[in-house]
Amino acid sequence: MEYNIVKQSNVAHCVVKQSNMAQCILKQSNMAHCTIKQSNIAYCIVKQCNMAHCIIKQCNMAHCIIKQSNMAHCTIKQCNMAHCIIKQSNMANCIIKQCNMAHCIIKQTNMANCIIKQSNMAHCIIKQSIMAHCILKQSNMAHCTIEQSNIAHCTIEQCNMAHCNIKQCNMAQCIIKQTDMAHCIIKQTNMANCISKQCNMTHCIIKQTNMAHCTIKQCNMANCIIKQSNMANCIIKQCNMAHCIIKQTNMAHCIIKQTNMANCIIKQCNMAHCIVKQYNIAHCIVK
Repeated sequence: MEYNIVKQSNVAHCVVKQSNMAQCILKQSNMAHCTIKQSNIAYCIVKQCNMAHCIIKQCNMAHCIIKQSNMAHCTIKQCNMAHCIIKQSNMANCIIKQCNMAHCIIKQTNMANCIIKQSNMAHCIIKQSIMAHCILKQSNMAHCTIEQSNIAHCTIEQCNMAHCNIKQCNMAQCIIKQTDMAHCIIKQTNMANCISKQCNMTHCIIKQTNMAHCTIKQCNMANCIIKQSNMANCIIKQCNMAHCIIKQTNMAHCIIKQTNMANCIIKQCNMAHCIVKQYNIAHCIVK
């Protein structure tokens, strides 16, 4: 594979349209405020570049490698970013809309305050990254792996997060609404003070996780397994928790109201000072 090399150049405020830049190497260059539209930049390698405030629209960015670069405040719209590798970069305050980011690897990257909307992030791997205060809406994140990352204070709405694997993350104070989280595995994660509303959480496995002070409302949590976790002071209302297995978990001071807990198994849990009202606990086993 042959590459065109652009190094230590200033191309700030350039406009690039309907161009083929595939297999370029861009290194130590200033591309701030560039506009790139309807272009092929697949398989490019971007390293130690300033791309802040760029507008990238209707481009093929598949298989790009972006490393140690500043992409803060970029707007990326209707682009194919599948299989990109983004590492040790700053993407804070980006707007990403109607993009295909499937199978991307994002590592040690700052994506704080990003807005991601109507995009496909299925099968992404996100590791050791910051996504705090992001807004994710109407996007597909199914089968993502998110590990050792800060996604606190995010708003996640109308997204598909089914089969996600979330481990050792900070998700404190997230708002998750009308989102499919079925079959997720959540482990060793801080979800304190989260608000979950009208979500599908069936068949989730939640282990060694802090869910203290969460509010869970109108959610389907049937067949969940919750183990060795902290659910103290949670408010659970109008939920389906049928067939759940809850084990070695702190549920002290919980308020559970208008909830179906039929056929649940609750074992070795602390339920001190719980308030349970208007509930169905038919066929439950509490041990």
